[in-house]
Amino acid sequence: MYERLSKVFACHQIFFYMKSSYPFILSSLFIIGLMFFSGCIEKTDIPEISPTTTIYKSQDSNQASQRRTNDFENYPRIQSRSTIQILDSDWSTSTSVSDCINGLCDDVWELTLTQKYSVAITIQDCCCPGDFYELYINQELIGTTPNLSPPWGCDFNGELSSGTFVKTLCPGTYTIVVRDAGFDGHSETEIEVQGMCNAGLTVSGVLTLIPNVPPSVNMTYKNTDRKAEFEIQDTFVVNHLLSMLRNVEPFIISNNLGLQELQSSAFNRNTLTTEEIEFAQKIISINNRIIEGALKGEEVIIDGSDFEFIEPLFLYFAERSNEQCGTRRNPDPCPDRIESGQFFCMEGDVIQHLLSLGYHKTAGYACGFNPYDYTLVIEHPCGHGRYRSQAIVDLLESELWTYNTQRPEPNPEILSYIPPYASWPGYVNWWHRHYC
Repeated sequence: MYERLSKVFACHQIFFYMKSSYPFILSSLFIIGLMFFSGCIEKTDIPEISPTTTIYKSQDSNQASQRRTNDFENYPRIQSRSTIQILDSDWSTSTSVSDCINGLCDDVWELTLTQKYSVAITIQDCCCPGDFYELYINQELIGTTPNLSPPWGCDFNGELSSGTFVKTLCPGTYTIVVRDAGFDGHSETEIEVQGMCNAGLTVSGVLTLIPNVPPSVNMTYKNTDRKAEFEIQDTFVVNHLLSMLRNVEPFIISNNLGLQELQSSAFNRNTLTTEEIEFAQKIISINNRIIEGALKGEEVIIDGSDFEFIEPLFLYFAERSNEQCGTRRNPDPCPDRIESGQFFCMEGDVIQHLLSLGYHKTAGYACGFNPYDYTLVIEHPCGHGRYRSQAIVDLLESELWTYNTQRPEPNPEILSYIPPYASWPGYVNWWHRHYC
């Protein structure tokens, strides 16, 4: 660099001396020729001019950018490029970028893991402002260190780019590639003049083992606060609703589609009171809305106000224990939700695990079309099919998959079994939407 600067200074002296001595007769061609034979201009410094060529740097930069691609298989391999193999351990590598076109790092890291790890990869630039780096794992862009230019180039002083990227990786082998994105938008000449290539950097990785049950996971979600929102029901109101329900149930029948209707005999004199008939019709209306939606595979949204006339009785059912639903009493309150304590690398792995336990994907109408809701029918004194264990699949911030369960609870797939009593469909809908 010192020799080049000395040479340029000498040539400038020749130019200004000759211009001052021959101000009127010195032509541009004569100056160029003299400077050429003086060694001030090398043959390689003169661009070949053609009708389709321009010497603007902007076009040169664009052409260089167009040659860059994220398809690593098509990149020319650098002669000094090496693969560093790592097995279940931290690492730190001082490396360089000698690929002045694509900016690929001279080293590639092949990381093999036999357990689940949280992997923190740090990239630290070495020397010149303007370099910033892309991190790829198995050809997936994980992140980019900050672009702090301007300034850009080794002739300048400025902050150097660095960054740390954290990724949860499951057992397997991963190819880690780093690319200098600071070359993008700059011509090969600019990169050479500013000494940006070779670029120096350090790539390091720190592995943290992920235990099967992270200590931060709360294994049980208590539902006592939800119960506290409901007041203790007035005994007189509950008994009155129970009496009406007992009286109307014998007259509620189902047709061949499963839809409910009130027998005509219920309207005979001295059979049911006007209040009881209205009570029965409200129950039938809610149940049929739920059943029709289920038959169409549609989710039915029923507002809490629709249940006001019977909610005290539903609360009574929900809080009763040690009684079978055959007596129209729900035997269980809202159960706690339990974390499984099992973690999976892929969504398909956790789903396959649930299927192996006997779970199936819950029918859309019964779960709001939640794709992560699964049902396991469990035996219960109420009868087969009427209660279930629910599993909810979840993706954690650590990028691992897990699931939690809640059991026993009334089975919302009401088309898959015979309801134990007339108001059961409405009760199940209310229980899931407004109580638990």
